[in-house]
Amino acid sequence: MKKKLLSLLLAASMVATMGMTVMAEEAETEAAPTAVTTVGPDDATAKFELWSFVDLHNEFYGKMVDLWNEQNPDRTIQITFSTYPYADHHNKLMMSLQAGSGAPDMCDIEIGQFPNYVGDDCPLYDLSEALAPYEDTVVPSRLEIYSKADGTRIGVPTHVGAAVMYWNAEIFEEYGLDYKSVKTWDDYTALGEQLKEASNGEVYLTSVDTAQVDWLWIAMAQYGEDWTGGPDGEPNVELDSVKKMLEMQQGWLNDGIAMISTDGAVKK
Repeated sequence: MKKKLLSLLLAASMVATMGMTVMAEEAETEAAPTAVTTVGPDDATAKFELWSFVDLHNEFYGKMVDLWNEQNPDRTIQITFSTYPYADHHNKLMMSLQAGSGAPDMCDIEIGQFPNYVGDDCPLYDLSEALAPYEDTVVPSRLEIYSKADGTRIGVPTHVGAAVMYWNAEIFEEYGLDYKSVKTWDDYTALGEQLKEASNGEVYLTSVDTAQVDWLWIAMAQYGEDWTGGPDGEPNVELDSVKKMLEMQQGWLNDGIAMISTDGAVKK
């Protein structure tokens, strides 16, 4: 019987939906963690192992371990945190589950990888009962992402993953441009045209990703669309929202107000 997992999930607002392929030869090489840290007393009431693909996640979880132990001195815990590169992390987890041994007690699963762990033979624990007291304080749509079709909760979101836009205020102030009044994509495009003219084409407004679908997810969210069609809909890859975003981005590139992101994507 496969070892069950208690999933701690990270979902970024802008995430890729690339699938995972586990090559046979990868099973022959044991992935090595880039960092291993143990937090909590050696005489803890319970000891656990947790894997993640971002060291900052484990640092945060470690602080929560300290807080738990401070508030629950009669039920202290110790967790050993291991950080792996993104691909190695998910490959190692999948192979451990398939082998029936070696998987951790808890694990970060990136939102784009999560569908690989949902199915009739789901290896994740049913967390419905444990989450019930907290459901009224969690954004429902985040819980639904990490649930089975019948509503069984099999993962815990660690943040909402809201999309934000950052501005380099110094650049716009240098050229006397008002970026604070931008409210629509038309406003955004107009600002790019103003920046191009003011800088003689030397400064781009933004960059366009060619290796990720972050911008496309933003477009779908704004129009209330989804490639999957949602729980009751049909999959559709020809969405108006995606078409409009791609056409707008192509216009930015053609007009010289945007560049292609280095390596195809902005690194987060």
